[in-house]
Order: sequence, then C-alpha cells, then structure tokens
Amino acid sequence: MLTIIQSTPRHHNYTVMLEEQVQQFLTYAQPTLSKIVDPSKTLVAFWIGINDINDSANYSVDFPSFYDQLISTLFASVQSVYDIGYRNFLFMNQPPLDRTPGNVLKATPSPNTTMINWWDSSLTSHMHTFAANNPSANPFTFDVNTFLNNVLDHPDKYNIKNVTGYCASYNQPYINQAPESYGCLPLDEYAWFNNGHMTSHVHEILAKEVAQFLKKQ
Repeated sequence: MLTIIQSTPRHHNYTVMLEEQVQQFLTYAQPTLSKIVDPSKTLVAFWIGINDINDSANYSVDFPSFYDQLISTLFASVQSVYDIGYRNFLFMNQPPLDRTPGNVLKATPSPNTTMINWWDSSLTSHMHTFAANNPSANPFTFDVNTFLNNVLDHPDKYNIKNVTGYCASYNQPYINQAPESYGCLPLDEYAWFNNGHMTSHVHEILAKEVAQFLKKQ
C-alpha cells in the first residue's frame, strides 16, 4: 500500500506517495483519458492506509487525531480528482491487520482492533463530509474489514486451512509448484502470504465480493 506524504515517511525510498500518484494522474493520464472516457460514468477507487497504520503503530500520538490528519490528506487528493469531473468513488477500509500472524502471537497487538476501528471510522466520517460538500458526488465504502474478518472466522467456507500462520518459505523458488518440499501447505490454503500481506487466494475471494457489491450500487 501507499503512504501519505505529509504525515508518514515513505514506506520504502522508492515508494510513490498517494499525492504524487494523483498528481501524475492529473498531469499525464487525464489529458489522454479525457478523450476516451466520461469521468461522470467512471469509478475511481481508493484503498490506502496499510503502511500508514503499520508504520505509525508505535508513534507517541493521539491516534484518532493522527488518523484524521492522514485521511484529511487523502481527501484533499480525492477532491482534486472530483474537481476534474469524476463523480463515482469507492473507498475501501483497513483489512484485519490486528490478526496478522505476528499480531496473533502478541499479548498486545499493534496495530490493534481499536486502532483499526479508529481509522475506519475516520474514513467513513470524511467520506460523508466529502459527499456533503460535493452534492453531485457518489461515494461509497466497501467494508473490507468486516468481510475479511468473516473469512478468517469461517475459513472452511473458502477452502482455507491456516489463518494464523504463513509459509516461511513463501519467497523461495518453485514454492507454488512444490510447497510440500518446504514443509508448507499449498499457498492458497493459507489466509496470509507473509506477516503483512494476504494470499492471492484471499484477494481473489475479496475481488469477487467487491464485484458483487459494485453491481448493487
């Protein structure tokens, strides 16, 4: 995930910040897209914050206020996209980072469930404010957190066998073809690809759910 520039450092030195990406879109992509798409009928999606909440988890700050500052920065960029004619916006909240393999082993997970909820609550609040300030906008939120918590709570329904660990050799050669040679289950049978990311299988499950959600909007 990307990092918001004013309040958190780059996750890597090569990380492209959200504001930079949006500015690149406005400068380079939009002049071409404006010739082939109708922005009023185009969906713009924002899913951001995993690195922000993880990287800042041990900051000595008032987290609700801090997250509000981060998300205010996000919506400044959203506004710039709205201002050139885009009207339909999908926002996706935090996945269950409080349940990563590393966090489930800790007596005090960080980020914890409360922190995740603070972030998600602020995102929803800012979305409503954005809608009130821009009456022709059509913003909506997909609740990633609730859906993926349900996946973790009911793994059998999704052919997942391990929701608390991951294959330690996930980055080794031929791990997809011969996971047993590394002492692992097939990667699709894990919820977590590593300590910070969910597997492609979970992303596929999520994508199908988002698609069904969008059909109803």
